[in-house]
Amino acid sequence: MSEQTKLLELPYILPSQAQKHVIHNEALRRLDAVVQLAVLDRDLAAPPASPQEGDRYLVAVSPTGAWAGKAGMIAAWQDGAWAFLVPRRGWLAWVADETRLLAFDGGVWAAVGEATSLQRLGVNATADVTNRLVVRSEAVLFDNVGAGHQVKVNKAGAGHSATVLFQTGYSGRAEFGLAGDDDWRVKTSADGASWNEALVADKGTGAVRFPAGVEHAATRKPLSGMILTPGGDGQVSILRLSRTRSQDPRQATLSAVAGSVLTLAANDADLFFDTTMRDVSYVRVWNVSKAAAQPAWIKWNPAANQLQVTSAADVAGWVAGEVVQLGDIAGRPGVPAGFTRGYALDISPMLQNQLGAVFRQAAITFRCDVQGIGTRVGVLLSRDTGAGSFFGGNSLSDGAVNTTMHIVPTTQLSPVSNSNLVYVREDGNGANTLGATTISVCGVWV
Repeated sequence: MSEQTKLLELPYILPSQAQKHVIHNEALRRLDAVVQLAVLDRDLAAPPASPQEGDRYLVAVSPTGAWAGKAGMIAAWQDGAWAFLVPRRGWLAWVADETRLLAFDGGVWAAVGEATSLQRLGVNATADVTNRLVVRSEAVLFDNVGAGHQVKVNKAGAGHSATVLFQTGYSGRAEFGLAGDDDWRVKTSADGASWNEALVADKGTGAVRFPAGVEHAATRKPLSGMILTPGGDGQVSILRLSRTRSQDPRQATLSAVAGSVLTLAANDADLFFDTTMRDVSYVRVWNVSKAAAQPAWIKWNPAANQLQVTSAADVAGWVAGEVVQLGDIAGRPGVPAGFTRGYALDISPMLQNQLGAVFRQAAITFRCDVQGIGTRVGVLLSRDTGAGSFFGGNSLSDGAVNTTMHIVPTTQLSPVSNSNLVYVREDGNGANTLGATTISVCGVWV
């Protein structure tokens, strides 16, 4: 005769058994654990910190601590210790935190019957606390009944996300939807970690933006579009010099330096910067008296003999008697390789004031007004001053003003803003042959 029952493994009281009450109580404890089985949770892989007498759990996979090695068993807290029961095929258990009835099929606990509200559903797969609906199949069909069919993805707040994510090997590659706000976005990723925004549709206007740009299908080269600048000459004139002068480079001597203001020994500020350029552009100058020439960016002309730079830190070591130059220097940091002659303009103030943002423009369309003093002169723009990169205009042969329109690419990132630099080269025909010059931006290419 066996010493325990076949199904519940309850110990028999044998005729010769001493302390029969102990055996009887053990059987009662076991019955108390499995009869009308209701567990608190089936997702825990470690025992709860403070179990109460009679608490029962279905032990999850890969258990640890006192539950180690007991995956799939019933854990019951009885008399201050964990007791473990091996379920048999057909046993039923009510899971309190899911309000659902499970049946043990000999391998796993599965939901019993149909329900109008399910906490999880796995079709040919296992759902979990994050992915509460999991379908593993070659296709999924949502068919329409009536006039149409809608699939809804809702989010609780504007700052939340409601998106559809496409993966390769469970690593994200593309995503579309409402990601962090209420604009509709399309994003892509090569590795699931770094993402690029391909498209943004404004929730209010429907206007579409392409933050990563648009490529030509055959060449994969970027396509550009032009934004017209709304301002007049005083708002979009990135260069305006009216004084008669020689071609760049030009120099002036410092008489004082106070904070961000450079005072010149003569009234030569207008050889570098014009009032019309305020809040439109910055001009790079160099202290060529230093062993290694140091740059600064002119943003203002407080007086006829003064220039103000964007950062006082750039000129902190500059002193009276030193020479500043309008004209970049080959080989210095920030000056492009292959530099020939010219000086750099940063047009970020115009971008911010006229278009509302500073960005790396692809090119600019500009109007060039050039005047010579009795002879032909020219003013040209370039992306980097390299051979064949200049676009611009000349005065007439007698020096009379001539107006031309051009497009010049811009590719060099400014060291002081998130815009691309524009390089200027002035071509005189002898000393003091350049007259009034204006470069006005008519459009910005993106």
